[in-house]
Amino acid sequence: NRNGAWRFTEEITECNRGTNKDESNVSLKVWGGVIWGEDQSNDYFIESHGVVTPDYLWKVIEFSDGKVNAWIIPNDAQAKRSTASDYLVFPHEITHITGYSFELSQHAIISLVAVDKVKPCSLK
Repeated sequence: NRNGAWRFTEEITECNRGTNKDESNVSLKVWGGVIWGEDQSNDYFIESHGVVTPDYLWKVIEFSDGKVNAWIIPNDAQAKRSTASDYLVFPHEITHITGYSFELSQHAIISLVAVDKVKPCSLK
């Protein structure tokens, strides 16, 4: 997923950590995981590694300003960077599917609009 929707969420995370010298140290809360499914068409690593491929990836990011984005992204080539907003969900939907709950701040603002905070940064 070098150029897809998941990579986009990684860029959002990395480029908003505030580790550049000219920025204050910005704190993010980030949770992520997989959702296993029954789709065997993408299980490319059973023979070589004995591992099935997750059908979906999920991520929740709470930014220092209280805004929260959450995604459930199909683990396939259709999940493009340009369509990342199509996979935005409410965090409680991830909780319902996975059973994992999130410790969001009291002032969290859940948004189904992707953050526009992807600024140029080095991912090296």
